[in-house]
Amino acid sequence: MITEKVKDLLKKIFEEDSSAHSVALGIAIGIFIGFLPIYGFQMIPAFLLAVIFKINKAATVAGVWITNPLTAIPVYLFNLWVGLKITGYNYTYSQVKLIVGEYNLQEIFSLGTKLLLALMIGSIITGFISAVLVYYPVKFLMRMRNKRLRQKQQK
Repeated sequence: MITEKVKDLLKKIFEEDSSAHSVALGIAIGIFIGFLPIYGFQMIPAFLLAVIFKINKAATVAGVWITNPLTAIPVYLFNLWVGLKITGYNYTYSQVKLIVGEYNLQEIFSLGTKLLLALMIGSIITGFISAVLVYYPVKFLMRMRNKRLRQKQQK
């Protein structure tokens, strides 16, 4: 069932008369949005950006699937780790457990704000890098596909 939906979406991406740039940018933007910690709501901004930038909508939505029930936790933990390294916030598991265990609301709020900021910064950075790294190979592959299609049509 899910595989049929995936196949249908992939057909839509690759059979649609989209430029290589449109598909590559769509996937890149989808991946960027997929890295943001807005799990469950990612397809809405991805689709809106696809409409605004007039790029392949199916490719954009497919890119969001970089985070799914199997990958979301490892992706967001990595993003948090990157954000903590960049911000310099240094919290250990035992510190977090102690703060929460003592129910010190001021520290919990402070910790939550700092962790959220670190997560957002890490997500934006890893999302941007991933989007750039994906854009060029996808654009190359789409150009190759479009070239083969043109050659096939000329025969």
